[in-house]
Amino acid sequence: MILEGIRMEDNKVQVSLEELLYYILFAVILFTKGVGLDEGSLLFRGCLMLGVLLLACKFLVGQYSMAEIIIAGVLGIWGAFTFKVTGSLGMFIYVVLAIGMKNVSVKRIFVVGTTVWSICMFYSVTAAVFWGRTGVRRVDEKFGMGPVLRESLGYTHPNVLHITYVLLMVFALYLCINHKKKIFYTVCLLLLGNLYVFMYSFSSTGVLTSAVLFILFFYFYKRRKFSLWETGIIQGLPIVCVIISIVFPMALGNGILFEIVNKIFNSRLWAIKVFFALYDISLFGGGNEGIDFSLDNSYVYAINEYGVIPFIMLTAAYVLLLRYCIKKNLRMELAVICTFLFAGISEPFLFNASIKNITFIFLGEFLYRVIENEKCVFKLLSRYNKCFLFSCDFGIKLKKRLSSTRWKMVAGVALTAGILSFLLLFPKDVIGINQVYVDEKLCDAARDTVRLTEFPAVDGTMYIENASKDINYYYFTHENSQLIELMDLRFKISLSVYIAVAVGILYMCGRKTFNQKFRTEK
Repeated sequence: MILEGIRMEDNKVQVSLEELLYYILFAVILFTKGVGLDEGSLLFRGCLMLGVLLLACKFLVGQYSMAEIIIAGVLGIWGAFTFKVTGSLGMFIYVVLAIGMKNVSVKRIFVVGTTVWSICMFYSVTAAVFWGRTGVRRVDEKFGMGPVLRESLGYTHPNVLHITYVLLMVFALYLCINHKKKIFYTVCLLLLGNLYVFMYSFSSTGVLTSAVLFILFFYFYKRRKFSLWETGIIQGLPIVCVIISIVFPMALGNGILFEIVNKIFNSRLWAIKVFFALYDISLFGGGNEGIDFSLDNSYVYAINEYGVIPFIMLTAAYVLLLRYCIKKNLRMELAVICTFLFAGISEPFLFNASIKNITFIFLGEFLYRVIENEKCVFKLLSRYNKCFLFSCDFGIKLKKRLSSTRWKMVAGVALTAGILSFLLLFPKDVIGINQVYVDEKLCDAARDTVRLTEFPAVDGTMYIENASKDINYYYFTHENSQLIELMDLRFKISLSVYIAVAVGILYMCGRKTFNQKFRTEK
């Protein structure tokens, strides 16, 4: 179904060289964060350099007007400047993605994104659950359950894990929303995946963002035409988000109302008030050294890193982008943009190096649409911008096979296998852990700490993150919390899910093979 709308004649897709270069660039950059690489790692920097090289090749083989070259050059210089001043690659990466968008299909980008992101997430989750590539772990008191171990499954924070999954949901919904027969099953799978991810992340902001995403996608899907007040609200959303992020915390004062709202938002409002009270704000950014707390708000993060002038320009760009999407009736794009702008109030991923803000793809396309009627004067190696034909036969055959599959039967077999595995195959204590020591810096729980003088190699003991005599630990057992029981439960659920998926795939393939053999013999 994702091939519909992009398939050419004779079941072949036609892709130009400059378009192909961008898809490779996008896949390489997505890979870096899809597998949880850190911004400072050598592999991350190497992939980014490869992406910049691919972008340069795209400009060489493409055709650009003087206005396009000037604007792309100015944005590129600004992106490099922000990296030089702040040390963060976030805006530079987003500029690379935006200025490379000329003559590139957004739908094909989402096909590439869905493929790369799903493979990377599958690797990260599998490596974390079964091979110990856990990433950052925290212990917090959540939802009245007492202390729970929050896992990031290979990423930099449990909240990042959930936002990573939200991006996968965006890719899938964008491609499937117009397919009425498939969207129900897609939504069911995404909701189950959301529950699975929440089981590890315990991210309230992740769940809230997921809910907003579903609501907005189906709202914009149903709305064929927007009223005047809807248009005003949508276009003004960036400004509303800025007001909520900056003005609202200041307006609350320091009373009981502020304490209640601040607790709901996990001290985010306190961090914003402290930032504006103690740290300077510049016109062109540079960041403030010595900040020992997190700015979990994309808009405040942008003001701190990039300055007031670029921040105003970014806000204006989003207002104009929303206006353009309304005018062109790009409803799915509106759903993605509005969801991400809303999520930026409680998460910093819009403008940092997390590479999850794919709305910059829409900004790039919008930029080139505005100036596309200019005469192309830069076409240095455009004669090499050949078109390639890629056969869709495999995709078409796969689609037919999937369409003919009795998914209810497959789901029933897989569900049965998963339930039986959970109930019968695994002992009560499958992880074999009896006590957990957690570094106090990674724990937000109301209890006493202990300091260890030696670390005997005792079976069933876990240290998070390291064993050291210089660290105060929180100590958890079966008797003083449900933390270990929850760890054991979700590991058994993970094992059951993987068994269910494997059995479902084997059943589907085996049934196809049996049917083909039966028809041949008959």
